[in-house]
Amino acid sequence: MKKRVILVFIAACCLLAGAACSNKEEQKILVPTTLSKEYPGDILKVDQITLQDGSTGAKVIVDRQDEIRSFLNSIKDDVLQPDPNQEGRTGFVYRMMLYEKGILKLDIIPNSIGKVYYLQSEDLRRDLSAFFEKKFKK
Repeated sequence: MKKRVILVFIAACCLLAGAACSNKEEQKILVPTTLSKEYPGDILKVDQITLQDGSTGAKVIVDRQDEIRSFLNSIKDDVLQPDPNQEGRTGFVYRMMLYEKGILKLDIIPNSIGKVYYLQSEDLRRDLSAFFEKKFKK
């Protein structure tokens, strides 16, 4: 009887240890969002935007406050719908990094923020494309 109790105890411990060491990530519930919601703080306090061209790696820094505020006002409330396919991806056409007082606050690739992928927002794509074309003189 003691051996049976010990074997059951050992089996239970092994199952618990296996469950605790599982690599399965928690499923995060994805909901529509905006850049304003994703930004940690007030997005209109951004004082520098760094734009990066994904094909060349070239960067342009925008630090004129009126230009930053106007651009962010045009995109901050565009709704981003989560992509049902959250598999990892590589590369980007362009990237935008938002800074406050030299600290990176939000790093954006048009179809992802952080580790969450979004369906293409036509409004955001249009505004970002126009801003990048203007800044990279394309």
